[in-house]
Amino acid sequence: DKARALEVMKDSQVGSFGALALLFSFAWRGVALFELVRLGAGPLGAFLMHMGARGLMTPLLLFPLAKSTGRAFEAAQGGAKPLLGVGFSLACVGAMLLWALPVWQAVLVFGLGLIIIFLIGFIALKRFGGMTGDVYGAAEQGAEMGVVGALVMLLQAV
Repeated sequence: DKARALEVMKDSQVGSFGALALLFSFAWRGVALFELVRLGAGPLGAFLMHMGARGLMTPLLLFPLAKSTGRAFEAAQGGAKPLLGVGFSLACVGAMLLWALPVWQAVLVFGLGLIIIFLIGFIALKRFGGMTGDVYGAAEQGAEMGVVGALVMLLQAV
């Protein structure tokens, strides 16, 4: 149930599922970055992956929180106007992608990243009743994997 899931997430020890998820995430990004270096886009790809994922995850600030304690609650207290911040963040990511990629590729990477973010957000909303710090972290990791995976596919196709 929701209460038990939130209690398990509060435990700071990494469980077997968390360890496997981190291993998969590191392996995915490592292989993708290696491929970007081979294709001549290593530094740009690393920059877009890292900055794009963090900017794309900001819409999750508009979702309700699962509880009124913890890191997610502390982070939510800092912004008085989250909609303005989310819009600014997404505009910056869009501009960064348009600067680095052709328009259709930028739209594809941006869209894929947002799809991943919203899928994670809606799953967390249904499962936990809102966002937690762990959900924010999982969304960031998912967006990084999506952005770098899309970059590799696009560069290999060109």
